[in-house]
Amino acid sequence: MNRRQFLLSAVAFASLVGCGRNEPIHQPTPLQAIVPKVRLNRVWAQSLGKMGRRDVPGLRIVENDEQIFAAAGNGGVAALSSAGELLWKTNLSSALVSGPAVSPVAELVYLGTARGEVFALRAKTGEQHWKAQLETEVLSVLTVAGRVFVRSADGKLTALDGLDGKVLWVLDHDMPALSVRGMAAPIPVANALALGWEDGFVETVLQVNGERAWDARIALPRGRTDIERMVDVQSSLLTDESRIFAAATNGKVIALDLQTGNQLWASDTSTWVDMALAEQRLFVVAEDDTVKALSTESGRVLWMQDTLKYRRLSKAVAFGSFVAVTDMEGVLHILNGADGSIIGRGEGAITTGLADGLALTDRRLLLLDVTGNLSLWQTSNTA
Repeated sequence: MNRRQFLLSAVAFASLVGCGRNEPIHQPTPLQAIVPKVRLNRVWAQSLGKMGRRDVPGLRIVENDEQIFAAAGNGGVAALSSAGELLWKTNLSSALVSGPAVSPVAELVYLGTARGEVFALRAKTGEQHWKAQLETEVLSVLTVAGRVFVRSADGKLTALDGLDGKVLWVLDHDMPALSVRGMAAPIPVANALALGWEDGFVETVLQVNGERAWDARIALPRGRTDIERMVDVQSSLLTDESRIFAAATNGKVIALDLQTGNQLWASDTSTWVDMALAEQRLFVVAEDDTVKALSTESGRVLWMQDTLKYRRLSKAVAFGSFVAVTDMEGVLHILNGADGSIIGRGEGAITTGLADGLALTDRRLLLLDVTGNLSLWQTSNTA
């Protein structure tokens, strides 16, 4: 199950055992007819293999030098050309849960497994270069400046040498009693990393040694039960080089000053899926599946699209002047980034749940679903 399903299941279970919350089950909003302004065409599709399980928030699509790298939960890793031609494919012995992350300089591809392994593969051939063993599940992987930064399920951030996998430093963070499984990868900001934690904190640490530059709490635990008190920073952090944008489960969307961590604005919007950033707008899929565009300058709501409410939307992906989301029925919806109107729709774009989406150009969008299908979609004007 994915992050959203895990949280909903946890709340439902708590209700059964008497937590006192008797929340109604919302029916998905029926799809309304639209007048399409863009046409969606599937250009190509490739199967990477079964995911093995559905809670794979750490698996990504990566594009580097007109090559596309993607992985499936069953251990399958592939490199493709932008035309969909399979360049190489390999199968690792462990269930993959994070990556790939690509180092153009070292020409290596990094992946993390449920067994705590970190694999480095040669980007040109898929052959294994090295393997490192950590203590617990590797939930996110980032590579920058010759290093690999790994977040694991025990609340640690580990820096590895990108060429040989040796441990350079480890940052340990106390974990709350209960959190949503999965975590966002750290993001590079100048010579530091920004990352969000399960206790509602966001912090920056120096890449060279893990020393903390600043930290800021973006959400406070509230309520009587561990479920009610969850404030995980699940959505991936975003930056426009002067601000960091973060969101917490049961919390708010926050803009922080990149240099100091001081709060610049806050929006009463709770989400646990990744946001998107484009053209001074922050695109957010809220817990009730309304889609919002927030001003990056003030946090003001510029528009809100509520006709997809309760349709279990994926994260938002921005490409060109568009915003894309998929829903529980595998439908791909294209929104106008300027006003939120739905201007295109593609039936059956994914099979079961979206693992990741990546914009290749302002008209071409890659989708990876949780069954391991990778597809490229292209938009064109209807008129």
